[in-house]
Amino acid sequence: MNATQPVVLTRNKAQEASMTLLYNALLRLKVDETLDLQQLMTNFFDCEYDEVDLFVKEIMIKGIKHHDVIVDHVSSHLKNWSFDRLNMLTQAIFFLAYTHFHYVGDVDKKVVIDNAVKLTKKFADEGDYKFVNAILDKIL
Repeated sequence: MNATQPVVLTRNKAQEASMTLLYNALLRLKVDETLDLQQLMTNFFDCEYDEVDLFVKEIMIKGIKHHDVIVDHVSSHLKNWSFDRLNMLTQAIFFLAYTHFHYVGDVDKKVVIDNAVKLTKKFADEGDYKFVNAILDKIL
């Protein structure tokens, strides 16, 4: 019997995959759809669950487990705005950064913010990175 090999991702690819998976998970939660994180990850990577990158698993499980805490903390720093009004991609980036810093840990605040800003510049609307940077600087 052959042991399965884990999907090995660079840290940048793991961050991008985590953001995409968080986006999908948050979307499912928003429409009250049943959320099966294990199935979501195995479908995304087209592999068995034990092959999914450990960083991605940690981000997904800990991020969704602490959903309400993350939403409340980010919301407390939004002026005249609510978390639900943020586009889903920005929400996913906040979840990724917050989870990485507070629950996965062992990472510098500057590194987490830099990664979030890079993802925002790559995937979100022009100028959104300034907003993401400012909020993350307050909550991390």
